[in-house]
Amino acid sequence: MVTQRGKRQIEIIEAALKVFGENGFFQGTMEEVAKEAGIGKATIYEYFSSKKELFQEMLVYFVEDYITGAHDATEKENTVRSKLIALTEYNIAFVKSKADTLQRMTSRSEHVSEDFKCKIFNIKQTVCSIALKIVEKGIETGELRSDLDKNIAALIIIGALNSVSTEYIFNEEIASNTINTSTFVDILLSGLS
Repeated sequence: MVTQRGKRQIEIIEAALKVFGENGFFQGTMEEVAKEAGIGKATIYEYFSSKKELFQEMLVYFVEDYITGAHDATEKENTVRSKLIALTEYNIAFVKSKADTLQRMTSRSEHVSEDFKCKIFNIKQTVCSIALKIVEKGIETGELRSDLDKNIAALIIIGALNSVSTEYIFNEEIASNTINTSTFVDILLSGLS
C-alpha cells in the first residue's frame, strides 16, 4: 500500500521530514522546506495545498518507509523466530535512526484531518498484516500452536514492538542501551510463565 509519488514530491517530503523533524511543525516553515529541497516556495504549493497537507503526507511517507523495510526484513527469513527477530531488529534500528524526528512528529497530532486518520488506520492494518503473515506461517509450519487466535497474536506482536519503540523515543536510558532481540522474541514466543 505504497502511495505513488513523483520525484519532486518525494524531494519535498524528504525536505519536510528534515525541517519538521528538526524544528517541529510550528517552528518549521514552508520557506525552510523549499530551501532544503532546493526549490522555490511556490513549487511546494503545486504539490501540496497547505503546510498541514504536506505534514500529513510526510507522516504517511514516513510510515510507508517503515512498512517497506519491515516487509523486506521479514520476507527473507524462514522461521517464525527468525522473522520476529528480523522484524524486531528492523523496528529498533528504524526507531533509533529516527527517534528525534519521531518525538517531534508524535507531539503534532492536532494537525491531522479525519481523512488522514483513516489513512493512518489503513497503514496500521498493513503493518498488522506483516505480523499476521508471520503468525499464519508459524501455525502452518507447526512453530506456533494451531489453536492460537492469529489476530490477537498479531496485535500482541505489534503492541510489543510499539512498546519497544516508545521506550527508544522517550526513554534516554533505554535508547542508550541495546535490547537483546533474541531474548525479546524468545519471551514473546514462550510467554511469561
